[in-house]
Order: sequence, then C-alpha cells, then structure tokens
Amino acid sequence: MNASASSTIDNSGSIIGDYAQAVYLLGGGSVTNRGQILGSTGIEIYGLGSVSNALGATIQGSAGIFLHGGGSVTNAGSITGDVAFLGGTSSTLTNSGTINGLAVFSGGTTTLSNSGTITSYGGTAVFGVGSLSNSGTINGGAGTAVSMTSGNDTATLLTGSSISGAVDGGNGSDTLRLSGTVPTPTTSQTVGRFLNFETLNVLGGYWTAPGNTGTFTSTTISGGALAVNGTLTSPVAVNAGAMLAGIGTITGATTLNSGGMLAPGGSSIGTLNIAGNVAFNAGSTFSVQTNPNGTSDKLAVTGLVNIASGATIQVLAGIATYAPTTTSYIVLTATGGINGKFDKAVTDYAYYNASVNVQKKGTVTLNITPNGKPLPSAASLTGFGAATAVESLGTTSALYQSVVYQSLTGARQAFDALSGSAYARLDAFMDRDVGNIRLGFDGQDSEAPAVSWSGVNSLAARGANSTMSSRRGALSLFMVGGRYGTRLSSDTIAGDIDTRFLASAAAFKSGRFSALAGAASAWHDVSVARTIAYPGFAERSYARYRARSHRMEVEGAYDLLRGPVSFTPYAGYAHLMLSSPAFGEIGGLSALSFDRENRALNQLRLGARAAAKFQLAGLRFAPHVDAAIERVWGAGDPARTASFAIGDQSFDSGALGFNTRAASVDAGLDVQIGRATLTASYRARLGDQWRDRAAMLRAMLRF
Repeated sequence: MNASASSTIDNSGSIIGDYAQAVYLLGGGSVTNRGQILGSTGIEIYGLGSVSNALGATIQGSAGIFLHGGGSVTNAGSITGDVAFLGGTSSTLTNSGTINGLAVFSGGTTTLSNSGTITSYGGTAVFGVGSLSNSGTINGGAGTAVSMTSGNDTATLLTGSSISGAVDGGNGSDTLRLSGTVPTPTTSQTVGRFLNFETLNVLGGYWTAPGNTGTFTSTTISGGALAVNGTLTSPVAVNAGAMLAGIGTITGATTLNSGGMLAPGGSSIGTLNIAGNVAFNAGSTFSVQTNPNGTSDKLAVTGLVNIASGATIQVLAGIATYAPTTTSYIVLTATGGINGKFDKAVTDYAYYNASVNVQKKGTVTLNITPNGKPLPSAASLTGFGAATAVESLGTTSALYQSVVYQSLTGARQAFDALSGSAYARLDAFMDRDVGNIRLGFDGQDSEAPAVSWSGVNSLAARGANSTMSSRRGALSLFMVGGRYGTRLSSDTIAGDIDTRFLASAAAFKSGRFSALAGAASAWHDVSVARTIAYPGFAERSYARYRARSHRMEVEGAYDLLRGPVSFTPYAGYAHLMLSSPAFGEIGGLSALSFDRENRALNQLRLGARAAAKFQLAGLRFAPHVDAAIERVWGAGDPARTASFAIGDQSFDSGALGFNTRAASVDAGLDVQIGRATLTASYRARLGDQWRDRAAMLRAMLRF
C-alpha cells in the first residue's frame, strides 16, 4: 500500500506486501492496525509518522516499523523484525505489548517507555534512545541490553523493571533514576548493571542491587531504600526519609544526612562494607538487628567514621531469647577510627534496653540489657489481665518466653490474642440470635396491631422458623419458634452457632397508640475455633459449649400518619439475660478455661417506622423502613473470667463485646405481580464495638 501524500490508514484485516513494504507512506501519515501487516518492511513512513498497534494485532517485516522523519509508535500488540523499530530524530515509542528483534534502533533521540516485553534475537535489544522509562522486561542476553545515545541521557526504572544485560549510557552526562512503589525487598525492584552513567538518584521504593551496579560520580537516595547486596562504586548521600541497606560493598564516601538511615543487612542480618569515610550527621540513624546467638548487623568501614551530636543508633526487635544479663555486639568497625559518639540508643523491645559504647580506636559496641519492667507494662486494657496471668507462669514458661522478647507492638498484639476477648463478640452475636419481637408495619388500618419477629442475624441465617398469630378486637397474640444456624468468622475466631428459639408476645391498640410486651428464649450450641497468632507464635484452639439467652421487652408506638403512607415513632425497652457453663479449650500453651458466666443487659431503643402502599404500571409496591438508635448498659462483670489451661491464675478475658451505642436499620420492599411477590430486605446494626449487615432477595408464588 503506497501513498505519496499524508495518509490515514485504519486496518482491521490483513495487509501483505510480499517482497516489498506492506505500508509505504512518502508524505507522512498515521496507521492504526487492529489486524495483520506483513512485508519486507511492515510499515515505512517518510516525514512525520504515527503508528498505533492494538492489542492482538501484528506488524512484521525485516524492519517492522521504519519512521524516517520521526514520530510516535504505540504498541499493545506484537512487532517483529530483524529491526523491529527504526526511528528517526525525536521518535517516541510506547510499548505495552511485545517487540522482538533488534528491537529499537534509533538514529536520533528516541524516547522509549516500556511496560511490556522487548526481546533481542541476539545482542543489544535497544540502541540509540535518549530517554528510557522501564517497568517491563528488556532481554538483551548476557551482553549489552540497552545502548543509549552519546548525549545527556536519562534511564528511569519503575516497579516491575527487569533488564537482562547491561545498560550503557555512552558519552555525555547520564542519569539513572529509581522510582518504585514497593516498600519491601522484592524481585520486581532490582537494579541491574549500568555503564557510563554519572548520576544515580533513588526517588522511591525498595531497590535491591544484587550485582555490580556500576560506577557513578554521585549517588543520592532521596526516598525509599537502596540495598547494595553486590558492589557500587560511588560517593553516596542518604537524605531524609530514605535508607541505605545491604550486605555488599560500597566504594566511596557515604554521608547520612538528617532523617536518613543506614541499616546493614536490610531485611535480614548481615554486614555492609564501605571502602571510604562515613559521616553520620545530626538527626541521622544507624539501625541494626540483633540475635541472641551473638550475631548482629554490622557496618565495616575502611576509612574514618564521623558521628555528629544528635545521631542515633536504633535496635530493631526480633523474636529471640537473650541472656538474663547483658548481651554485647560489635555493630561498627572503622579502620580509620571514630570521631564522636551516638547520642542515644533506642529500641522497640518492650522488656529490654539498649546502650552503646564507642571506642576511639574504631569499634561501636551495642549492649542489650533487661529493663526489669513487668509484662503488663506493655499490655493494652484488653490484654492486661492476660499479661498478668502469663507473668504468673514464671520466666521459664514457654508462653512467657514467647512474649518477653517482643517489641512493644508485638507484646500488645500477643496479650490481646492470648486474652480470649474474641469470645465477647460471640456473646454479642448470640444476643442478636434471640431476635426482637416488634410492632409491625401493616397493622395501622386494622383494629388490632401487627406483630413481627426480626433480627440482623436471622435474615442471613441457615434454617427456618414458623409463626402463629391471632387478632381479637384490639388485642393481638403472637408466637414464633424455629431453629437456625449462624456463623461468625474473623481473623481471630470462627464460631458456628446452632440456635433453637421460642418467643411470644401480646400487643394492644387503642386509636393511634399501640403497645407490646413479649418474651423470648434461645438455646445455643456453640462450636469455636480460635487462632492465637503474634510474631514468632501461632496456635489453634477449639471449644464446644452450650449457652442460653432470654429476652423480655416492651414497646410503645404512636401513629402520626395512617393510611397508604404511615409514619410511627416508637420507644422500647428490653432486658437480656445470657448464661453459659464453664468450659475449656483444647489446644496448646494458649488454650483457655472459662468460668461459668451469667450476664444481664438492658437496652433502650428510640426509633420510627415508615411504610407506604401504591400501584405503578400494574404492580403493587409496599416499601417500609424502621430506623432506631439504641443505648445498652449491663450489670455485672462485662468480661469473661478465664485462666490458661497450663496455669491457675484467673483474669478478665477482655473488653465487652456488646455495643453500648448503636444505630439499626430494617428496610424492605415488596413488589406484587399477580400471584407472585418479590421481597428485598436489608438489615444493619452499626455500633461502637461491631457492625453487622445482611441482605436478602426472596420470591414467593401463591397457588
């Protein structure tokens, strides 16, 4: 296909040029390909050209695309050729698909943005680009993968970048930038080998340099982290919010500025070697990890180390067993000596202190010493009782040993997990299982009020219930019973509750005023699996027990509006009693035994109901909504009393699982189509301790 003037070509089929160009434009133009273009040259454009190759489309030739006058190529499909892309001056290539061949050959200053795959048949995959942005894969074999121009070039590596082979910056002043989004070590952020680059800037992400990264005039880490696990030849500056890490060797002076961090080893314990001087400026941090076997992170310096006033050494907690006295580690050596000292040593260990000793002859020694604090000093309110019980087991107890070497965060996580507080959430769940007997939506036009039974859990429960009701004059009698199963599932506890219940109520109506009094009882068979997990520790425990709940309630309502549209504010009071026998978990060190429990709660509820009935397009609609706010207060100890199966000291197992303040919504829509009725229901209970939501869609057909 030949054209002498500027042309626009949109191909969704096949263009085949046999031994000539498949598309040949002399006056510039644009080509959009959604099909196949095949020739000795797939696309050749003189003048300014533009090519878009869609996902699944193919361009193939000895030269896939040849832009003599420059232009732009966007590829989401496949481009193949001995030279897959040949660009003139100021070309732009954006690739998210695949390019195979001597992939990019530019005689000018091509800008390449690659998030796909570029593979060379052999040798250099990309040649002659002035700007490279890569978050994809470039395969150039064992030699040079990318050869840039002789000007001032920039290569930017983003998350996902993988380059097989070296990147050669050529002449000029060339810059390598690392700008990722992943904050931890990963193979998706690895630096390869870079030749003839003058400047290295780390802007974000955690970058790992596993081999010989190259030689640079300067390296600046302004954000994220650079872990040198191989070799890097360059002076290095680490600025605020950035980190230098690794177990390799840096040749060049290294400066830690205020807010910068040096952490030998990175994600594991190791030694970082620096051939040159090191300066810890005021506000910088030297961060190390230690093990009880005597190993620790270490910085080995061949030059002089200067430590300014205001620099800090930080010790990161690990799950390890330390001696009851002081354990010492040499964390820094300097052949050229040390000037100054770290102002302080800080650690996130909950029960150990860190101190540092700097010797002018060239070593920094770190000391880890017990701080004498009791275990409960690190516990939250929920885990305080468990911490006291763990301490009572003694220092030789395996459970004691599992928490005493935790960080402050880890210790709190441990005591919260050990407390068994998740059982309080199960109790609150069973409160909802007994359900509520309420004045209904559809009794406003009758002499006697309507009564219904509802509950957030029951809407999504597995099972069934049946009701009986009778209306005589102004009085309504109501009874409901059934059996169903509900399930509570979270990261810490999974409970299956098999509930059988029976409830009854009597309601009275006089004019616009309605009143109800009712009682309900439920019997619960509970099966529980609990996960106890914190750093360095993980166990599962199991329990089965039976519980009972009883609910008595009264409610009064007043119809402000009656008829096709009704609006009724109401107030209600309920008294709930929960009881369960003593039971014990089966499990490991963290298994708990619980005492018998009796709990009483009172609930005040204020709300309003609204309902309507209307016809539209031959359909009968009946929407309704019930919204309320609730306040709950309880009698007796709000927490279960527990003890570890391996100990005998009782403790409160955590905070109350019941909502003390909550808002509830019960909404629905009935749509009647002849004998069929479609019902959509939504119930929610949004409280200060937990939230439940349930929705259901049901269809009924009357015969």
